Amino acid sequence: MKFAQGIRLGTWLLVLLNVVLAFTAVWMLLRIPPAVAPVMEQASLAACEEMLACLAAAKSPQQAESRAGFEQALQSVRADREQDVQAVQIIMQHYKQAFAGSHMEIQKTSAALLALTQNQRRNLAHAGRQVRQFASAGAWAIVFMAQAIFLIGLLFLRKQKKHLLAPLEEVYVVLQAQKNGDNLRRCGSSYASQDMQFIFSGINELLDRTLDLKSDF
Repeated sequence: MKFAQGIRLGTWLLVLLNVVLAFTAVWMLLRIPPAVAPVMEQASLAACEEMLACLAAAKSPQQAESRAGFEQALQSVRADREQDVQAVQIIMQHYKQAFAGSHMEIQKTSAALLALTQNQRRNLAHAGRQVRQFASAGAWAIVFMAQAIFLIGLLFLRKQKKHLLAPLEEVYVVLQAQKNGDNLRRCGSSYASQDMQFIFSGINELLDRTLDLKSDF
């Protein structure tokens, strides 16, 4: 039956599309870490490296320009953890005296900057691990969902075949038999649902009446 074939084809197509979607999403998630890591590294360390470069010119004739660049870079530093906050506080306390020419303040500011840089690198490494873990967890979650959808699709197809497709095929076979001259063929299936059994009974009753009318003539 074309109707039954259409339902089968549509169901299998739905299952196939869900599987393709799942593997596509997995492929995209696994590409997140290498795509994001370079941008994160450049954005995270650029400010610290800029401040170190500006601090190295604290005693040069371009002191004012170096200080302006230092302050601009300092504003773009993101301190989310306690160690980063402490390092930024130390830098803010000593950088003005450092650019005023104090050798001791330069050393303190440099030490805080180096500590901040190390913290930023550790934070980036930790963020990279988190991104990879998230991508891996997301990939496995999608695989699990795809398997669940696949099993649901199989169960749906099996149920439709048992309760809809098989009874319709039974009706089709009976009507085809009647068309070919087999007037005794009737609908019947112990696996059909109550609704289909009711339909079978109605069809069989109509066929019996048709046979009785033919016998009367």
